[in-house]
Amino acid sequence: MSFSSDPALLSNQLPISIDFPLDPSLLRNTLTESYKREVNAINSKISGLFTLVESANFNQYYSASPNIFRSGYRRVFDLVQLNGGNIPASATVTINNVASSVVELTDLYGAATTTGNKKFGINYPYVYIQGNNLVFVNPEATPLTQCRIVMDYLKE
Repeated sequence: MSFSSDPALLSNQLPISIDFPLDPSLLRNTLTESYKREVNAINSKISGLFTLVESANFNQYYSASPNIFRSGYRRVFDLVQLNGGNIPASATVTINNVASSVVELTDLYGAATTTGNKKFGINYPYVYIQGNNLVFVNPEATPLTQCRIVMDYLKE
């Protein structure tokens, strides 16, 4: 992990240098603390990879058994590209067969920009899964020039 001067990114960064003591008991303590910090930093990160193909988001969700977790996955949709151009005002766009492996949704959200450069977030009831299909309804009275939807979910 590289060093950052952005305070928000420093909250769970690993140290870029460490001085190990020569005393074996102090060395053990230093290594133990360093390991704990490393694990906390890694475990608190959510994948920032938003590709247009399915990827793991590295979230872990509980299951009925307390010691078995289910892995989270993410898929991103560029609806303007999938629509073949701007999404007309008040239009409905349906992307077929995108949720066949989805057992449970963990999050579904997006953002869009209108031809008038209005930027806004998108949630239900404007985006949802119906059967295996992703359905989006343009809530604006103007066409959308950009519209991305992020679907986080669990599989079997």
